[in-house]
Amino acid sequence: MASRNMVLLDGLEGRGKTEAVKAWCELHPGQARFVSLKGVANKTTAFREMAHALGITYGYGRTGPEMQSRVEDVLNRSKIMLVIDEAHFLFNQTRRMTARPELIDWIDTAICNRGIGLALVTTPQFIACMARAKNQVEWNFNQFRRRVKRWVKLPEKNSESDIAAVARKVFQNAGEAVIKKVVGYALLSKRDLSAVGDVAAEIRAMLGTDNLGKVSVEHVHRAISDFLIPSDQAFKVSLDAAESAQRKTNRRPVPVPLEILARSEER
Repeated sequence: MASRNMVLLDGLEGRGKTEAVKAWCELHPGQARFVSLKGVANKTTAFREMAHALGITYGYGRTGPEMQSRVEDVLNRSKIMLVIDEAHFLFNQTRRMTARPELIDWIDTAICNRGIGLALVTTPQFIACMARAKNQVEWNFNQFRRRVKRWVKLPEKNSESDIAAVARKVFQNAGEAVIKKVVGYALLSKRDLSAVGDVAAEIRAMLGTDNLGKVSVEHVHRAISDFLIPSDQAFKVSLDAAESAQRKTNRRPVPVPLEILARSEER
């Protein structure tokens, strides 16, 4: 934000990236705005999300170019930093690209060239999309890469102490036995901080309140054993079955031995 440059944060899902950057933006009102892209992002929907974050009129009667020009004008005048989550959706998500990534080119020219701070928060999908654009439409990725002043690769997972610290924040005033139970499930499920959020969500639904200060070990145990673990197991069984069926479908036919082919031709 101070240098008015671009940074890219690359980390696996479940690390807590979204909640962290949202909290950071809330601590910097008037200086940074949080934008989350959608999986079906195109220029119009992307600029609608940016307009909404910046407090610009973004009604469905507004066209993409209208919102784009308004977003550019506000950013250029205010120099507010944008923090864009799910940034891999700036690329077309099809396996076969037929055109340059326009939104990335827009970032290069309308954001970085004008000295506006920007943070892209994404998963490793981003670099895969860059590679496809480079190879399929001969996009010059170096024009983008040289504008990224800090490319930060996050560790693959949080430490146990990190997970415990987050759990204490979510389950404020809860005892250490509750924290250990939550952390244990997060480590067992291998879903990192998203598992902490899932336990909290199940308990909120169970108790009908957002106050988690009086949560007991029994509440956590019930949320995990009655809802989360059965859900995890059902998903794994379904995924394994789907992948097994796909492997059978994609299996190449066994080649016919040459002697059998020769006999067939003789007949």
